[in-house]
Amino acid sequence: MRLLEIKHKIEQLLTEDTIQVQVEQQYNGHAQAILQSQDLFTVLEFLSKQPWNEADFSPIQNIIDKYGALNAKQITVDQPEYDQVMTFVNHINQRLPVFLGIVRTVVKDETPEDFSIKLAEAINSPAKLQSLIKEIVELEKFSNIDGKGVGFVGFEQGSNWIVLSTATSLAYGFIMACLKLAQEILKTKEQYFKTESAKLGYLASLRKSKNLEFSEKGFKDYQESYTDAQLEAGAQKIAETIGNVNGHSIGDIQPKAINTTKSLINIIGNGNEVHLSLNSPKEISESAGGQINMDYSYLSDLAEQSETKQIESSKKKQDPAGGKV
Repeated sequence: MRLLEIKHKIEQLLTEDTIQVQVEQQYNGHAQAILQSQDLFTVLEFLSKQPWNEADFSPIQNIIDKYGALNAKQITVDQPEYDQVMTFVNHINQRLPVFLGIVRTVVKDETPEDFSIKLAEAINSPAKLQSLIKEIVELEKFSNIDGKGVGFVGFEQGSNWIVLSTATSLAYGFIMACLKLAQEILKTKEQYFKTESAKLGYLASLRKSKNLEFSEKGFKDYQESYTDAQLEAGAQKIAETIGNVNGHSIGDIQPKAINTTKSLINIIGNGNEVHLSLNSPKEISESAGGQINMDYSYLSDLAEQSETKQIESSKKKQDPAGGKV
């Protein structure tokens, strides 16, 4: 997990730079319900691996394993287990303010227009890194619908993450819509085509030719045709949602959406991960598994706002005095 995400999770648990365990008593005080379980135990696991930590983590690991604490919103532990958690937390809290001071110095918070790429483990040579950079350059070229494109923020310190930023909210929303489409297409390739339904769909496509014989080559051609159609339809939806903006028509935006999505497929299809800003707008979210969800009406609103700004800017250039004589 990246350092910035850990910083956010730690800060959600803090009171005056010390971790506070939120609990509710159960069974007349004989047990404790630990709230924010997932965040708490994720943070404790991360901090247990820091070189300054000398406390034994095994009792906490036993609790994690017993209750699935890394995936639960809340767990109920008995009093001795709760005491073990508090002993570990109290030890961590002694060093935590110094650690947080260092983290806050080296880690920069993301803006709502930032997004990041976690490098695949397979990127272990300059040539492989250069290949990824080439795809990022392609992404920047095709996703430019506002005249400003994508900028390179840098490598996040202490991690294998690249941070990028769009110049406008519209460009950010456009890239995230294309990322959602890229994920859907890869899911089709990796999951749907392995099902009996996909094979049945292929056989149904042969009915007009009256050739119902299944062939691997024919099925492969069918898969390519299916994903091409999925890509074109998804790109058309994005283009129609945005509409005419910044001198681009729907007919201009659809091929940009197709090529942006292809670039993202190449990036995430090779084991890299593309993630939202940790301060992303509420209308665009990311599941625990990294799947993008978005309200397409938000994308439409962004396009309308961008077009309004473009018109107002154009009017000011034509009439710098604001129409006054």
